[in-house]
Amino acid sequence: MKAHGLLLAGALMLVTNAIALLGVARNRTAPPLETVQLTERELPREAVDKENSGVSLRFQWERYSVGHTDQYGWLDRSKLEELGFDCQAVLRDPKHPPLERPAFLALEYNGPAWEERLKAMENQPNDVRRYTSPLNSRLFIVNAAKRPEALFEKYRDRERYVIVRGLIHVAVFNWDPATRKPGPDRLQGSVSRLLPESIHVPPSLSAGLASLGPNYTVTLSYGRRFEPWLVTRP
Repeated sequence: MKAHGLLLAGALMLVTNAIALLGVARNRTAPPLETVQLTERELPREAVDKENSGVSLRFQWERYSVGHTDQYGWLDRSKLEELGFDCQAVLRDPKHPPLERPAFLALEYNGPAWEERLKAMENQPNDVRRYTSPLNSRLFIVNAAKRPEALFEKYRDRERYVIVRGLIHVAVFNWDPATRKPGPDRLQGSVSRLLPESIHVPPSLSAGLASLGPNYTVTLSYGRRFEPWLVTRP
């Protein structure tokens, strides 16, 4: 019986690996939907421990709000309901927020949102400089949708925008960032994470990436399943 169980476990592992490989192959069968170049500011290396010698890069996007503005101001009630949240139910029971919902996200790289951040550094230096440095990511999440087609139509500049998958979270707060005092309950939507959160660097590229030191640029491609892979590095 023990040997039979081991055979079943081995067979299950083989099937699981085969399904995963088929998924990877299907993702990359057609020409990439998107290709984008990012730097160490947007894709920093993940910490490596002694038990794991592999190299991974994790997505890092800008989360800090400029001044008293809301970083996710575009993620208002109308947008949240469009993404499938029952906002009235959330307000009725704020102590039990709903589960995260999947969505397609528009990431903007080194565009108007980053330029606004730089201007804010000039206008509000004491407030902004504490959170802004030359190492800040220039990726900003600027929109979300249940399906990717509308985002591809709206954000056509493929060097500046990339459409990815992620998870949306909503909660209720009563803190008013403008007055810095408690106020009426309000919905607060946010992006909890991107999917995937990190990208594995294949051995064929990891050695070259390590030789670049702290500053590097990498090229990502996204396939039919919106799963990214590292293509090359300049």
